[in-house]
Amino acid sequence: MGEVRSGNSHPVLIQVQGRCPAPVLSVEPPSGVVPAGHRLLLTCSAPRRRFRRRFRFFRDGAALRDVIDDVMGDVTGEEEEGAELELPTVSRRSGGNFSCRLEEEVGGAWLEAPPSRGVAVLVT
Repeated sequence: MGEVRSGNSHPVLIQVQGRCPAPVLSVEPPSGVVPAGHRLLLTCSAPRRRFRRRFRFFRDGAALRDVIDDVMGDVTGEEEEGAELELPTVSRRSGGNFSCRLEEEVGGAWLEAPPSRGVAVLVT
């Protein structure tokens, strides 16, 4: 068999960026101490980049999706500068060490950033 030459293909743009940085988790009230029956707001934020993103919240290392009925919260704002987890009425069971993660969709795969620092929440 002989060699068959073909024309050049169309150029493909490959975008390379460093790994996404760890998000920052903040809490309202800032002290992390909240009376039972009051509101707790957790905000996971990260600099905006060119990729589709999603945020995940954790309590004591467990994904909140797995324990969402226990903490009674809602996740919102997944396409913004960050995402919020609001616990409108906390109970003593709602306390713990919270953290969050950011994932970016790059080339059809979801790549995970390092986790945020933990924030301790004490319900009094």
